[in-house]
Amino acid sequence: MYEGAAMEKSWKEKMEQIRRCGTADVADTLSKRFGMKNYSVDGLSALRPGDKIVGPAYPLSYRKTGRPGEQPLPFYEVVQQCETGGVLVMEGLPDYIYGGDVVCRYVRHCGAAGLITDGNMRDIGSLQTMEDFPVFCKGSSSYISHYAGDVMTAGQPILLHGVRICPGDILFGDEDGIVVIPREILDDVLYQLEDMVRIEDEYTAVFESAKPGEDIIAKLRAVGSQKRVRRE
Repeated sequence: MYEGAAMEKSWKEKMEQIRRCGTADVADTLSKRFGMKNYSVDGLSALRPGDKIVGPAYPLSYRKTGRPGEQPLPFYEVVQQCETGGVLVMEGLPDYIYGGDVVCRYVRHCGAAGLITDGNMRDIGSLQTMEDFPVFCKGSSSYISHYAGDVMTAGQPILLHGVRICPGDILFGDEDGIVVIPREILDDVLYQLEDMVRIEDEYTAVFESAKPGEDIIAKLRAVGSQKRVRRE
């Protein structure tokens, strides 16, 4: 059993552990320690520079309004199913304006910790004042297209920029992008993430202590060779 297993972290502590890291650390952990390849959602950024977003995903998929035989879902009702501290993820219409001030304030009122969408948002000035509610999106626009798209599924797996996101998967975004942590391996990822961050700190220490012109390749290789085994 790994050290500290008897003192299992609370959910809040797990989310805070992720928040203290960078998405690059998480990406390295998923790639190097778990062999994952499709975990990074690129092309979306925070409306407020420096924002971080972390929490379990609550996915919504959108389609253009008026497709025959499809019954849309009521947005303001399905959003209420997002768990407290969750991240609302909306996909399907990258040229769509998913909302602005009213939508985000309502989503926050329902308990969500933030919002991610593959499209655009509006009322950017107002959204940037919501310091406790980060928004990641493609861009901004003043155009209104609320009625050009409908929610077709809620709480079901989606593809966001080619990355599969299941309900409850952990989404973590910062200035480098967004990574997806499958919920079923969260504890294992956190265990390995601690080690990945330690190694990064040791790399930094090697650079900071090096003398000008010193060959430090051997030292860097020695740091990189230290890896935790998987939890048992």
